[in-house]
Amino acid sequence: MEPNQLRTSRLTTERRLHAIERRLETHPELKIQYHKFMTEYEDLGHMETVNSQEGRQTRYFLPRRQVFKEKSSTTITQVVFEGGVKSSNGLSLNDILQVCPTIKQDL
Repeated sequence: MEPNQLRTSRLTTERRLHAIERRLETHPELKIQYHKFMTEYEDLGHMETVNSQEGRQTRYFLPRRQVFKEKSSTTITQVVFEGGVKSSNGLSLNDILQVCPTIKQDL
């Protein structure tokens, strides 16, 4: 399958982003950690900012969620990218990725 077979995932991704933002408003330290991670991710060139006009075109936005342990002595934040979330045509990024062959090794 080809990447151009994906359709937009903007609405789903926006809903998930707003949920993350609401949660972070009540956890200031997690908000700092989350924004630090996302800034670093962008600085490394793994993602880019899309203006609102570009975002209206058919593009695939990779949804994400934040995972953290509140009871940990040092709060650990992870950002999980969810390639299994379906786009508007029912396909996900995971659906179109090619799977590597399994190499069987004799031990």
